[in-house]
Amino acid sequence: MAEAGVASIRAAEGRLDDAILLYQGIVSHSPDLDDVVALGDLYTKAGLPREAAAQYELVFAFEERQRANGINPDLAIARFYAEQDLLPEEAVRLAAGAYTRAPNVYAADVYAWTLFKAGRLQEAEQLISAAMSQGTPVASFYFHAGMIRFKRGDSTGAAAFLEEALRLNPTFSLLQASRARETLARAQPGK
Repeated sequence: MAEAGVASIRAAEGRLDDAILLYQGIVSHSPDLDDVVALGDLYTKAGLPREAAAQYELVFAFEERQRANGINPDLAIARFYAEQDLLPEEAVRLAAGAYTRAPNVYAADVYAWTLFKAGRLQEAEQLISAAMSQGTPVASFYFHAGMIRFKRGDSTGAAAFLEEALRLNPTFSLLQASRARETLARAQPGK
């Protein structure tokens, strides 16, 4: 949707009020999970925790509606849980099921990220390798790989992945891009 692209640009420019207004319009007309979460992330970034929490609550309504319509939202919900640091073992369970049903690089990435958030680093490393195996140029894949490597003590590997994530898309995530930059600085002290 073109409006979401414009809203993302406004957010990347630091024009959070404009981005919020755009996403409010999008969500009021045709909400999908990514837009609902993006609006919640904007509220979080803007220092509006109550509004963010209310927006994130809509994710659960979205999940119920998807399931009622025979659509399995496990991968999207697992990603949401991991990004929000919620229910780590449930996130792993959902991601594992999604990966088993459709073992592709996107499912491997989400599964790896949920394992990372649950503290299961060795398994996360194996799954992120599967996600990266096709060379898909998705910034979040590189971010996740970098964070896993950093947590495992491989600063050099972490720095390479984080640099690539930010090269591919310096604003890949409203909340995670700054974390990538912070971790990259820690992985490369003195640079």
